[in-house]
Amino acid sequence: MACCWVAGRLWATGVGDQYGGWAGLAYGLGRVSPALRTPLALAYVGGLLADVGPARRRRVLAAGLSSLAAGAATAAGVEWLGPRAGRRRRVPVQLVVNRDSGSARLARRARRALEREAEVLSERRVCGPGLESALKEVVGELRSRPGSRLVVAGGDGTVGKALEVASRAGVPVAILPTGTGNDIGRALGVPLYPEEAAAVAVRGTMRRVDLVQTNLGTFAHAAGAGILARFAGLVRDVSGWRRPMVYPARAWRAWRERAPLPLEVATDGEVVALPGPPVEVALLNAPRIGGRIGLPLPAARPDDGRMEVVAVHRGSARNAVVGLAHYLRARPAGPPVGGVAWPARRVELRSPVPFAVSLDGEPVGETTELSALVLPGVATVVVPRRWRRRGTWRQGGTGESLLDGG
Repeated sequence: MACCWVAGRLWATGVGDQYGGWAGLAYGLGRVSPALRTPLALAYVGGLLADVGPARRRRVLAAGLSSLAAGAATAAGVEWLGPRAGRRRRVPVQLVVNRDSGSARLARRARRALEREAEVLSERRVCGPGLESALKEVVGELRSRPGSRLVVAGGDGTVGKALEVASRAGVPVAILPTGTGNDIGRALGVPLYPEEAAAVAVRGTMRRVDLVQTNLGTFAHAAGAGILARFAGLVRDVSGWRRPMVYPARAWRAWRERAPLPLEVATDGEVVALPGPPVEVALLNAPRIGGRIGLPLPAARPDDGRMEVVAVHRGSARNAVVGLAHYLRARPAGPPVGGVAWPARRVELRSPVPFAVSLDGEPVGETTELSALVLPGVATVVVPRRWRRRGTWRQGGTGESLLDGG
């Protein structure tokens, strides 16, 4: 920030304007905190439009743009010199990027930010089918390097697969959330801006979290039968910039085509009496679902050795959604209209006809029986050192946030 301000001020002095240095400072603030970029840009444009006189406006615009250019050049020089200074120990990491998951632009930003923060031993850019083999290869290399980390860039499916593979070797996983929903990253408090997520990947602290093993695979966030599985199948081939536009339409289609499932649900060995045939049964291991417009689940925690089972039965769309949201937020004594939820360590879903299943947002096929068992604390993930966001999971009995402290 200081370098950007000095460069901008010197350049503005050369062109004879007193405000240009602030543009350099604004650029520096944007580099430190990407969340401030949009407000700063709007403030500058607003001040420019409010200035009186076209001649004065052109002068301020030229000074501001020249200061931004000077600040950008200074920041580029600092970034180039920083990794070569060698004044602090750089954490060795291996980066795996799923090209089929999320935004390629965010992945590039995350890679550049990670190169400034850590010693990137290698980068593997893979497609969906080659993800698991690449993760196994990287984890095998990291086992011989104490203190190294696996960093994955992608969505929930990519992160879930990385946690599954890395948990077998005891390798910690850091997350660069570049997908669409990013429920795992949101639940763990990982920033969604690539630059901030890269800083957490290097300077964060390590925590143990649960995974859930099923007869169709392992998941870290959620398994769905019904609407979620239908939605996962509809968006499987949608990638790139089209995702934010296509997802809402496909989500509405999955909801509109919902149908009752002849499912029998058993938790911890006991059959659950449902109010009616469910249109969706979800097994959740994180305190939220649904991405940026999703629902919080305060009772679900990734470290408590349990998962939250949510069943939505047939009814009007309004009553189902409102009832389920009210139940998950307020936890009333009686079951709501539209959905029920309860904790469990072992879950079995049985049906006389095959039903589709998705794990961490990825369709995995159809089955007539799904069994799930929580594996407590088998995976290690890098999280922020301090995270006081309301509603994040906490240690039982202590009231201390699991993500607080070092």
